[in-house]
Amino acid sequence: MGKYICNFSGGKDSTAMLIYLLENNMPIDEIIFCDTGAEFPEIYGHLDDVENKLGVAITRLKPRKSWQYWMFRHIKTLGKHAGDKGYGFPNIRARWCSSRIKQDPRERYLKEGKNSNYIHYIGIAYGERRMMPFQQKANTILPLADARITEPQALSMCYDAGFTWQGFYDRFNRSGCWWCPFQSLANLKTLFIHYPLLWRKLRGMERYTMANFHGNCANKTLRTDYTIMQLERKFETEYQIKTFI
Repeated sequence: MGKYICNFSGGKDSTAMLIYLLENNMPIDEIIFCDTGAEFPEIYGHLDDVENKLGVAITRLKPRKSWQYWMFRHIKTLGKHAGDKGYGFPNIRARWCSSRIKQDPRERYLKEGKNSNYIHYIGIAYGERRMMPFQQKANTILPLADARITEPQALSMCYDAGFTWQGFYDRFNRSGCWWCPFQSLANLKTLFIHYPLLWRKLRGMERYTMANFHGNCANKTLRTDYTIMQLERKFETEYQIKTFI
């Protein structure tokens, strides 16, 4: 039997999964966190909190090349766009972020450690539509889904164990990279209101891609329906209206 690897993102589902594994004395050989370099500050703080409260060690992995490199500096070498610089923002057809800065570091680490024979715990709650691809992998276990633990139940488990993320889940419904193009407008509005420094970075990123990626196939804007500046004006108006009602 191979090693039991717990895939830990630092969010509510993976934290609830770890709590569940420990409470049920399920085997854990290593807990792996793939640091994208773009996590919210509360997630990094939560890692230390988990180690201290649960008495576990978390292996922190980093990609060999940063997300900034892939987004802005990588030179394409194949196809009609060879020579183009940077992938730009991820989109549904080019989700380079998941593969380059999350999956690759994990797979390389497991391969280098000669852990090709391993059981992989994934923290996906019961009822999530994206759970189906993982169920098809023979070496993957979905403890929360198998126990029919839903996302609200997972968050309650975390709160009961004393984990608060400094109020992160009072503001957001899920974690992820702060510049993620796949987050909802509601989450982007929360980023605009509560994380002004990160919002200014995001504005600068899009300003750069729009100014420098002429003729490049890279995705130049965070979203297809709004630019960051359009969102900023939209949120400013909505926030002021809500403030004075």
